Amino acid sequence: MKSNRYWESIEIILKLIIYIILTFFLKCYLYSIGINKYILFYVFYALPYLLIILDINLKSIKREIKLYKNQNLIEILILIVIITNFFIKKNNKEIEQILLEGYKYPYTFIPTITLLAPFCEEILFRGIILNVLLNNNQYLAILFSSFLFGFIHMNTLQFINGFIIGNIIGVSLVTTFSIKKCIIIHIINNIIAI
Repeated sequence: MKSNRYWESIEIILKLIIYIILTFFLKCYLYSIGINKYILFYVFYALPYLLIILDINLKSIKREIKLYKNQNLIEILILIVIITNFFIKKNNKEIEQILLEGYKYPYTFIPTITLLAPFCEEILFRGIILNVLLNNNQYLAILFSSFLFGFIHMNTLQFINGFIIGNIIGVSLVTTFSIKKCIIIHIINNIIAI
């Protein structure tokens, strides 16, 4: 059973990497023929997550959900997210430029960043990848899923931020067993970021 879940996780990761590579080239082509890069970002952002979620039998990875007794953990994690986000955003001109360009399309940009991204990313990285890997070593599972989470942001500072936030949210999942709380922390992180 452990071996099966391991290969399921590897399959998910490989599909995500292949999709990222293919969409990179497709986005470059579509941009070269005149399609707005921000519209492309919004369209291609959600697709890998939706395709992977559709491809996976979610019933096979469900666990019993128990509430964690220490509810203060979430508040502490949110505070760490706020502090981390402040320092990363303050020193990153590339993120600042992306945000300024995104504000030109507020009706798609803000919902994508504050709702769609947290939901899709948490379902994939904590709900699926971390959940499958937890059967082995929970510390390595959190680190590996956080590494992947940081990697998809394709920028050194965003990688660092993604890795840190990924670890915080991973700890939240392991201690509270609540994907909803992970999504809420991620939403708060992204709201602070914009």
